[in-house]
Amino acid sequence: MSKTPDLNDGHYALLRVYAYYRTLLSSLLLLMFAFNVAVNILGNEYPALYQNTAVIHTFLNFLTLFLLWWNRFTPKQEQIFLLLFVDVDRLFRAN
Repeated sequence: MSKTPDLNDGHYALLRVYAYYRTLLSSLLLLMFAFNVAVNILGNEYPALYQNTAVIHTFLNFLTLFLLWWNRFTPKQEQIFLLLFVDVDRLFRAN
């Protein structure tokens, strides 16, 4: 069995699009915080914690995107579930 995923596989292509989305979104939120675009919204109560978390999240998203882009990383079902779970968990905890 090959470690390289089939590029025609719809699930793998969807995961790559999702990785691009996560990377773009986390980068945008980090830039908005860095340039004080949303001063009263992003990182209002704990700015250092928000900044550190956003930097780590953005770095992990770039790493995931890089690994998927080079096709050297065939994600297991558990790893895909973890990506989705983290996003859903953050959405529910934000409210």
